[in-house]
Amino acid sequence: MFGINKAKRRNLVVSESQNFIKILTDLEQLLAKNDKMAQAEIVQQSLKLLLSEDIDAFIKSINGINYWGGSGAIWDVVLMDMSVNYTFEMLIVRLITLMQKTKTNNGKVKSIKKFLLSS
Repeated sequence: MFGINKAKRRNLVVSESQNFIKILTDLEQLLAKNDKMAQAEIVQQSLKLLLSEDIDAFIKSINGINYWGGSGAIWDVVLMDMSVNYTFEMLIVRLITLMQKTKTNNGKVKSIKKFLLSS
């Protein structure tokens, strides 16, 4: 996250904003539909930051503990229906992949992606 200048990182996010919007919208809806309202609200807040073009705050948000921390973090949610949970995990993988593409990942997400793809 620190090896690329802020202006270039912002431009990468803006160029991929529709992909971020799609993934985050799908995540928010899936979480809300499965009664994970606290996590859905966090995703909704990130979406608002992106839509208001507060790119630096958006990047900080999607790299935060609410997404990638321990128990209660978005990535750590387990949904009871196995097929829905698989869809959820693949959305997380897609988000991480997009973060890597736009150089907005904090480095910690690589191991989460590897874990989700191996499970």
